[in-house]
Amino acid sequence: MENLGDFRIGEIGASQQIEITDALMALSVDLTMDMTTQMKFRVYDKDFQMFKHNYFQVRRPLSYNGFNYEVAAVTLNRAGGQHDSVDVTARSMPIQRMRRQKGYKTWGAGGSGITAAQCAKEIAEEFGLKMFIQSSPAKTAITRQQGEDVDESTWDVLRRLAGDLEYVVFESYGVLYFSSEDYLIERQPGIVVDLDAEETDPWFPYSVSFRQSDDNWKGSEFSLQVGRENGIKLRPGMTAEFKNIGLLSDRKHLITNVTWDEGNNQPVGIKGRTLKETEDTAANTGVGLGRYGAVIPLGSRSLILGMVGNDVERVQRG
Repeated sequence: MENLGDFRIGEIGASQQIEITDALMALSVDLTMDMTTQMKFRVYDKDFQMFKHNYFQVRRPLSYNGFNYEVAAVTLNRAGGQHDSVDVTARSMPIQRMRRQKGYKTWGAGGSGITAAQCAKEIAEEFGLKMFIQSSPAKTAITRQQGEDVDESTWDVLRRLAGDLEYVVFESYGVLYFSSEDYLIERQPGIVVDLDAEETDPWFPYSVSFRQSDDNWKGSEFSLQVGRENGIKLRPGMTAEFKNIGLLSDRKHLITNVTWDEGNNQPVGIKGRTLKETEDTAANTGVGLGRYGAVIPLGSRSLILGMVGNDVERVQRG
């Protein structure tokens, strides 16, 4: 594969690094609101020699495009008429380590208490993450529980706190998001896609599909492919609006997935949806403004070709 000069697997020698890079068959990046930054790659590994020498050991660090990962899963593949290969799944190093951090701990001990948002901020700082965090009202002591029936990790604590507040929590390219979906959709950068646009448009849709269902008849979801140069700058939590699509026009959709393959110029895949449990997000511009403000306010402007600014730069790497 070409243009993968900064792909690095930690704790191995230079010759082994070249061996792995030369054997790469495919590499893709997957950003999602479901959890964390993920990268998958496949290498040609005759007789599984690299695997046998622990090149792809689980928890081995690696980096690509300036972002740090850990090997999270490894699969060996052998079938008649095909080359031996190894599939490696790598995930965000800070989140992988957060998931392993366990043991009894209390934030906000001593009577003063701490809000869930402040707790999320402290955790993000501990693991070297940037952050997009919506404030939360109540202060209390927050405990990472450990006992016979429970063994929480720090990541489990964040998920529990988010669930109690009806927030979402996820990580994307080094940014920890901890907020309601309403808050995201009103404060993150967004794109506008015109289905009748010329191919020179920065958000020209190379392919697009929409879906509505009687299960959520006021909502909609989409799948879209856009040009690579701009598409790889998008992140989950940003928004997409569409023009010239009838009743689905001009309503904000929350981007939930961004995926692309490396080593080629193929378009970037994007998925998204309107907010759950909402009448019509686009019709209510007051939705998501929040009662408590933001701990770290980012975004709020449209992301278009040539757009610059600290708010955009701090929530994306590209």
